Amino acid sequence: MVIESGMLIRDYRIVSLLGSGGMGDVWLAEDVNIQRKLAIKVLNPSLAADAGLAERFRLEAQMQAELHHPGIVNIHSFFAHEDSYLLCMEYARGITLRDLIGITGPIPYERAVMIILQVLRTLQFIHERGIIHRDIKPSNIMIDTKHNDNVKVMDFGIAKAMGSLLKTRTGTTMGSPLYMSPEQITRGSNLDLRTDIFSLGITFFEMLSGRLPYNTDTESEYNIQKQIVEMPMPDPRSYYPHIPGWVIPILSRMSEKDEARRWQNCATIIDALEAGLRGRPSQIPVQAPPLTARNQQQVVPQARGYSNQDTGMPPNNIYLVPPKKSKIGLWIGLGISVCILMVFAMLMVIGILASAAESPSEEPAPLEEPAPMVPPALIDTTTTYEMPPWIIDPELGI
Repeated sequence: MVIESGMLIRDYRIVSLLGSGGMGDVWLAEDVNIQRKLAIKVLNPSLAADAGLAERFRLEAQMQAELHHPGIVNIHSFFAHEDSYLLCMEYARGITLRDLIGITGPIPYERAVMIILQVLRTLQFIHERGIIHRDIKPSNIMIDTKHNDNVKVMDFGIAKAMGSLLKTRTGTTMGSPLYMSPEQITRGSNLDLRTDIFSLGITFFEMLSGRLPYNTDTESEYNIQKQIVEMPMPDPRSYYPHIPGWVIPILSRMSEKDEARRWQNCATIIDALEAGLRGRPSQIPVQAPPLTARNQQQVVPQARGYSNQDTGMPPNNIYLVPPKKSKIGLWIGLGISVCILMVFAMLMVIGILASAAESPSEEPAPLEEPAPMVPPALIDTTTTYEMPPWIIDPELGI
């Protein structure tokens, strides 16, 4: 199928080519009846030839059409035309996040956080409805730079349909693995919402540092996958130092290799980022909670018409959410600590008093009474006195 500018397909007049990718070309078009601009994605004919894939596309488009959120590109219609299939959707103004990073390099953290918050709220919306994107990356995020960096997330479910087909056909995953989670590479199926969180973490890293955390100077997809699965995540400040410290633990936990140590839902990441922006990073929980059955609290409804394997949700549609920490335990711990300190202080005082009572008391030595002092003027050393005879005692011989 050949599409050119000016061509009329149904009620849509083709205006210009917006971009191309592995799934096909995207064209800017206009509805001739209501003069509304829209984007038309024309699927690659080699993919459109597969009847099973076409049906999956239709079902995924139908599911996405039921989602209404400011951060989601709305679906208008999906139909066959000649040897291909056309997906008509809302025209998202602006540029892709990939292009924005290419223009600016590292994005200042305040702006990057505000963009990531919008993506997180969009993902939270779809996750609560049992839907996983599975292909979060900068080229699937549109930024309207002329209107407060408003965000639109694109390609919900479509990449999932293509990925499952290509994996069945070739045994490999679809497209570039740069933003895939370790479990997408090692397991491929039975994924949950945490795979989107990891992919967004890699996207966040690239926004802050201006580059990916991996060595991409290789033509081997295997080397990239090995780095994703095994290589520790570097500190983005080693590439761009102007990143505040409170951002790092949030980013690190988004991109944890182990799903159990990763953030368990988007809401907790939103809370942590907002706390950091308010200047209270001490409120940011940096350690992942232990993975226990008690943490399995939030039940997500299964998408209609899909099995657990189709939606990528774990069995029973349960994903793990860390419970909110009660402050009662904190106050009890503080009370016990204060009591222990008071008892310790009392014991020290009692010990000091007992030691003082047991030590022998020494009475001070009596002062010697001084000899009476005779005034020198009253003593005559030159006169000899004779004793009267009546004083002499004969018995004493005196």
